[in-house]
Amino acid sequence: MSPPNLPGESLLRRVSVKALAVYRRVNRPLAAQRRGLMVLLAVVLVIAAAVSWYQLGLSPGRIRWTLLALTAALVPISVVLTALEYALIARVNGIAVSLRDSLGVTVLGAVANLLPLPGSAMVRLNDLTARYGTVKGAVGATAAAGILWVGWALMVAGVALILVGSPPLGAVFVLVGAALGVMSQWVVTSSTPEGRRGWWLQGSAIEVGSLLVGTLRIWLTLEALGVPATLLQAGVLVASGAIASTLGIVPGGLGVRELIAGLLAPLVGLSPAAAILAVAVARVIGLGVQAPIAILVSRRGSR
Repeated sequence: MSPPNLPGESLLRRVSVKALAVYRRVNRPLAAQRRGLMVLLAVVLVIAAAVSWYQLGLSPGRIRWTLLALTAALVPISVVLTALEYALIARVNGIAVSLRDSLGVTVLGAVANLLPLPGSAMVRLNDLTARYGTVKGAVGATAAAGILWVGWALMVAGVALILVGSPPLGAVFVLVGAALGVMSQWVVTSSTPEGRRGWWLQGSAIEVGSLLVGTLRIWLTLEALGVPATLLQAGVLVASGAIASTLGIVPGGLGVRELIAGLLAPLVGLSPAAAILAVAVARVIGLGVQAPIAILVSRRGSR
């Protein structure tokens, strides 16, 4: 069965194919450089984590493994929330996606972020277009979701900064985050057929829930490492992931997220070493939980 010919769709597909060809031609010589940068940042991250471990005076016996287990137990909740985000992206494109399929796309996308390309976004776009979604709608809704996530991350971090004693920077975070929230609604409304139907409220509920789970994971990780912390402090560190994603230097913000967390840490009374190590450990735990699931999903899908 061939996809239906919608008005203007053939022209859009020709333009998108040409755009993809240009992207591949431009990206090909950069791929090796990105791989090299990712390897370099991975090495730097390992060294930074090792130095942080030494500075904190940690040993395996001092780690509260039960709290790390709780951190791992929260990962599936994050996955479900991200899957709900993808289902919402599909819905505003007029496509119904089951939670099961959304979970598969989400887990594969998380692992694909380890590749030297925007893996998660490409997995989502591929799935949407395979379901006869338009390229414009798929790209627009995916971008709008990312913008909304960054916006709420900045707003949550901004409120936390205000409460812990950094009102000026916190106010900047809140204002920029609010502007991004408005931009998200504009992007999805102008690019999708169903963008006006509950996008902002539903999307905001999903993103705030995801950020709260992320905050709890970072807080538990800090406590497991023997670093006394509050949920407000952890909430500021969660913004490092959003800020790293906007820079777009490497997929998944590898190394960059941890560096930004280290820069934000002194603003909330935490040491850079504690922030870097906590964010790195939370990343490893998240991948450790999702990678086996991704392997199972990919094998099942290939049958």
